Amino acid sequence: MESNGQNTALKLHWDIIIRWGLISALASVVLFLIITMSGLKTVGTGGIIQFILGVALTLYILFMAFKMIRDDRQGGYLNLGQSVVNGTLIVIFSSLVMFVFMQIYMNYIDPGYMESIQRESMELMTKIAGENEEAMEKMEEEMAKQKDKMGFSVMNIASNLLTSGIFGAIMSLIMGAVMRKDPNQNIA
Repeated sequence: MESNGQNTALKLHWDIIIRWGLISALASVVLFLIITMSGLKTVGTGGIIQFILGVALTLYILFMAFKMIRDDRQGGYLNLGQSVVNGTLIVIFSSLVMFVFMQIYMNYIDPGYMESIQRESMELMTKIAGENEEAMEKMEEEMAKQKDKMGFSVMNIASNLLTSGIFGAIMSLIMGAVMRKDPNQNIA
């Protein structure tokens, strides 16, 4: 669809998707390593800090990618559809790279990582559940099931793609709404 000489059809910018997906993955790895090496527990406060920083990082990455698409590739225009599709693909690509890194980290760099996370979770749950033994047994069973589910499997990859796709679409929708500029909205 042509309007004001600008093509506003949906375009996938694969070079930008790959570039910003890799930058996002690298920044996520650095964030993970800083939090892990600083001794912050990933359960509780450390997890909350990691989540907030991760959301901020994602929004910043999307801002930079959308700015590049809008200003360098689209002649100053960016619609919401382009934002959501390209942004979601950036987040999914970044998530896949991070997934591979985490598998390497958990299996070769720090094989005891999952056990430490489970131990931290049990400590937190013990504080919450108190002396309720039935609740503690259920939590231990659930944690054993979760441990079996961790690893490099098709289901984990599919779950990772689905989760990152939903998260990426939401973040892209937010940042796209802020950055969008349609030629049809020009006020003369």
